[in-house]
Amino acid sequence: MADFTSAASSSTSQFPPTVSLLKSSLLSATRTSSSPPSSYFDWLNSAVSYYLPYSVASPKGSNEVYWFVLPLILSAVAGGRPIHAKNDDGGVMAKEEILLMVKDCISKLKRDGDTEDGYKYHLSFKVYSPDLPAQFGRRYLRCFDESIPPSLMFALKSCLQKYFLHHNYSTGWSDSPSTQYFSYLFPISSLTSTLQSTILGTFLSQTLSISSLTRPDLATCTHIELWSHLRPPLSSHQFHFDTAHEGARGIHNPLCSSVTYLTDSGGPTIVTSQKITSKRPEKSAYVSKPKTGRTVIFDGQTFHGVIPGNEVVGDDRITLMCAFWPEASISAKSEEFTANMPFNTQNDPFGFTDSYACEIDEKNDAKEVEPLYCDELWCDSKPDMGKESCSRLRRIMDLEEVFII
Repeated sequence: MADFTSAASSSTSQFPPTVSLLKSSLLSATRTSSSPPSSYFDWLNSAVSYYLPYSVASPKGSNEVYWFVLPLILSAVAGGRPIHAKNDDGGVMAKEEILLMVKDCISKLKRDGDTEDGYKYHLSFKVYSPDLPAQFGRRYLRCFDESIPPSLMFALKSCLQKYFLHHNYSTGWSDSPSTQYFSYLFPISSLTSTLQSTILGTFLSQTLSISSLTRPDLATCTHIELWSHLRPPLSSHQFHFDTAHEGARGIHNPLCSSVTYLTDSGGPTIVTSQKITSKRPEKSAYVSKPKTGRTVIFDGQTFHGVIPGNEVVGDDRITLMCAFWPEASISAKSEEFTANMPFNTQNDPFGFTDSYACEIDEKNDAKEVEPLYCDELWCDSKPDMGKESCSRLRRIMDLEEVFII
């Protein structure tokens, strides 16, 4: 593989050599499923040094510049794309300032990786490639485009504006910490009673209908859990399992879960077949990019998350999620927002219970599409890991061992 450090010192103003270098070296490395020859963090440090001459900057209100830069670096590395961004004042941030912050971050990560309890593994940069093949994931993941009509999309977005304000929702990219997880729980019976012919009732009914095409066991579903996220285009979401009451009452997974995208922006959803009962790490994953009106349905027992997006500008990533439960219970009354809260249909400040009917010329015509398939999910952070190499591991990785970005 090419030496990024020397390449950066010899080329500081021309972009074309970067593209050819990436195409010839980095992509060839990913296609052979091999990690960089040196430590992952040494390689990442060199890649950052190489890319910084092409201008990067921090997002508004973020003091952790490196968490903004690294997704861009990895996306650019996989796709051979340049990086262009601006700071709060509209200008390109000083290269030296960013380089210092990024190198400081990577040096800490590298030190952690050299310790017994540090980062031994990282998410493969193959998942960032724009050239992932499409492949049906019928075993545990399905994708449907045009899953909801445009008029319902518009109505949901209007409701969510009030929803996020009411809950003081914070993305974590400002001075406020990220909003903790919370959700609402709806009995299936409400779809034909209090929620019938409403905005929310129509959405839940249509999502249940589409999901039932892939999961016959949804005939046993008694409750639907609903939540929503608003994220900046570059942000990610940690890998996790969907569990009842966030696992506080034991590990119980839904029959299946769904993600509906209300914008085209942000990072892809990544779903593995790994379950809590799995004995070894999963080697591959399916990836679904955000697309307005697309609904992704996956096995509720599987390990999944969101990888960072690679677009600096664009709309926020807005998603509506559902979990379908064979049995569920409302959470105890609390002054804080929590999981499985009851929804008061008689006092709805968001407009979810407003009447709704599809436009005459609108059709509920969901079309199944192929998700993307990545045949390499994890890589070793250091060479020669022997039996601890992710390809030979006979145990599930501890998340504290994995650098997921």
